[in-house]
Amino acid sequence: MRQARCDYLINAALLSAAWIAAVLGGDIVALTACALFAAHILARGHRERDLTIAAVAAAIGLGVDTAWIWLGVLDYHAAPVAPLWIVALWGCVGLSANHAFRGLLGQPWRAASAAAIACPPLYAAAGMLGAVRTPAPWMLLAVAAGWAMLFGVLLGLVAPFFNRQFEETA
Repeated sequence: MRQARCDYLINAALLSAAWIAAVLGGDIVALTACALFAAHILARGHRERDLTIAAVAAAIGLGVDTAWIWLGVLDYHAAPVAPLWIVALWGCVGLSANHAFRGLLGQPWRAASAAAIACPPLYAAAGMLGAVRTPAPWMLLAVAAGWAMLFGVLLGLVAPFFNRQFEETA
């Protein structure tokens, strides 16, 4: 029990560090931080499962943040698609599905609620640090709704699905 708690705290701290590195450092720093984060996660076992969920989360992030750019909800300094640092960060979120976010697995409504509350302040903070612009403050409501839906799907359905698939093949 104590080891699981320690792993949870380390994962949460590394995810926070990856966020800071990505927002302040851009693509190269984000990739480096996320690679170190992935190395820590993968050393814990369940490599295929965690990497699959991270890849799905990164693909979702690429699509969602690019859509937000095209819809005018977010502006990553006139980038036509989601920048690499935000896609890498989405991958880190996927790497945390079975670790820092394990208490939300299989509970789409709890996961959605947590994301709706936590994500707008993170995007607002990234905006204050100059990593992203939100044309209007109310557009953070769109980010909250989007993240709520995506986090609910990712943690409520996608991660549990892959967890079951990899358990059956083990």
